[in-house]
Amino acid sequence: VPLPLVMSIYSILGQEFFMLHGANYTFTNDQNQEVELVTARGLEYGYDYWGNFGLALYTMFQVFTQESWAEGIARPLFNSNDMSQQFGVAFFFVSYMLCVGVALMNVVVAVLLEKMVSHEPEGAEIEEPLGRLDTLEWLDERLVKAVPENLEKVCLDIEADCLVLKQQLATVKRSLDGIVESVRSSEPVRTS
Repeated sequence: VPLPLVMSIYSILGQEFFMLHGANYTFTNDQNQEVELVTARGLEYGYDYWGNFGLALYTMFQVFTQESWAEGIARPLFNSNDMSQQFGVAFFFVSYMLCVGVALMNVVVAVLLEKMVSHEPEGAEIEEPLGRLDTLEWLDERLVKAVPENLEKVCLDIEADCLVLKQQLATVKRSLDGIVESVRSSEPVRTS
């Protein structure tokens, strides 16, 4: 819940602060030169990125995912002849990245990791063996559940798989030995 809320607040602030940047397709850069500012879609910069709440929210999502946000979104705002605007833009984006990108994203990751690591299904009761420590019956019950009933068959299957693998490795070794020998003798390689 806090992540969309913070993104929405910054979207509203961004719309308020930057919607008119590049109006009439121009702005005055830090060298007091009038420079054309048109987005790749042929629109005014301010309208294309900050024109309404939806556009501003999408822009803040783009900044959050760090997809070409520095060059496409932040740099045009930095290039101003007003030092206070440059500082304000820097503060706006740095505070957003620290708040959303670092703090809130760590919370989201922590919650996801906690859910992935927990092995107990929700609502499951945890058995407390403390009352039966003296008899150790609880340990016997858990060991019996952990060992498969057909353990001998599983072991025989593993042994058979190992024998097949050993035979396949021997065949590969013979083929490789033949290749090495033919390379040493400069004869054409013959594989069977």
